[in-house]
Amino acid sequence: MLTATAINLTFGEVMQDLVSFLNDNPEETLIVSVKQDRGIMRRSFFTAFYKKYIENNEDKWFLKNENPTVGQCRGKMVLMRRCRRQRRFLCDENCGLDFSFWPDQGGKTKTGTEKFIMSVDKSATEPFVLETEVQDRYGLNCKKKWHECAKPFLESCRTSESKICLHFISTSYRNKGETLVETAKEMNSYFGEYELRKDSAQGWFFLDFPTKELCEKIIKSNSEIHKGNEK
Repeated sequence: MLTATAINLTFGEVMQDLVSFLNDNPEETLIVSVKQDRGIMRRSFFTAFYKKYIENNEDKWFLKNENPTVGQCRGKMVLMRRCRRQRRFLCDENCGLDFSFWPDQGGKTKTGTEKFIMSVDKSATEPFVLETEVQDRYGLNCKKKWHECAKPFLESCRTSESKICLHFISTSYRNKGETLVETAKEMNSYFGEYELRKDSAQGWFFLDFPTKELCEKIIKSNSEIHKGNEK
């Protein structure tokens, strides 16, 4: 996962690459996480982002606040909104998956996950609640992050139609003189040795500088689960 600010790109430039990828690979989908880390436009940030990058391009996005199926979002960018919206401008049908209540998980001691409710469909006969559980302890060193945080959550998590689990196999912690690439390599080596479940999905994975082998590992796991469900 490489942020646009890390290499001085604008989101417009990044979006061109995303759209180009989907045009070349219409069976694929992309998760696009959007949030504001700094600046003075906190109340109006998402409105401005929507008008510039989504308005008149809605066909390129999956914008509902619901757990999407692959069939619903092939060839689209799934909006993962980690910022608040202005109620007078948008509704749950066009402002993406609502991760705006995501608690910050910084710090060097806590290892637990965070749970929060994303939406309640009040129009349904039986109101539908979408829950999320997130592991994003980005302040931990690699060893502690994997053994006390990432691995336990991978082993205990259970996803469903009404629950999304997010696994951040990454950390911003660095030892003196260490680069983020080196940190990512250590975290990715732990993940590479871990055997993903074959009976049920474990959620969404976020990795820094993933290798082709790690991507294929995740894809293979999904394929095996799909085959198992067909039996």
